[in-house]
Amino acid sequence: MSESLLQLLSYFLLAAIYLFLFIVTRVAVRELKPQPVVIVGAPNDAGMVSRKPSKNKATGTGLLGLTPEAIAGERFEVANESTLGRAPGCTIVLTHDTFISQVHVRLTRQNKNFFIEDLKSTNGTLVNNKKIEGLTRLKKGDRVTIGRSVFEVVK
Repeated sequence: MSESLLQLLSYFLLAAIYLFLFIVTRVAVRELKPQPVVIVGAPNDAGMVSRKPSKNKATGTGLLGLTPEAIAGERFEVANESTLGRAPGCTIVLTHDTFISQVHVRLTRQNKNFFIEDLKSTNGTLVNNKKIEGLTRLKKGDRVTIGRSVFEVVK
């Protein structure tokens, strides 16, 4: 190989290394930056927003935890608008899974319809093993994957 070709390849390698470092830094900063959180949800009897999963038989739309064991069998009730993530300000707080972003998804109910929206999470959100983009309607029985956690839509 000629010396000029080797020098050109070394420049491309250096550019690829810088691009990789830029992407890694950008993702790390985005995850570490505090996320704006709006606490929404149905207040309980004490007037506080419920952040714990419900084990009661409920009549509203919600998510039933399937995997991992930390959430298996837990039912998470969804208010008219709820957020799900690791941040303490989320309506549904899931700290067991580090692949869930601080504020990962927004869940909304409008009349009898149930919607999910990914909030630019790092790892994305899957509905029935398909990555969602924008507002997506959920139906009873749909499988929702958030991080490494899998939920089933229940009514």
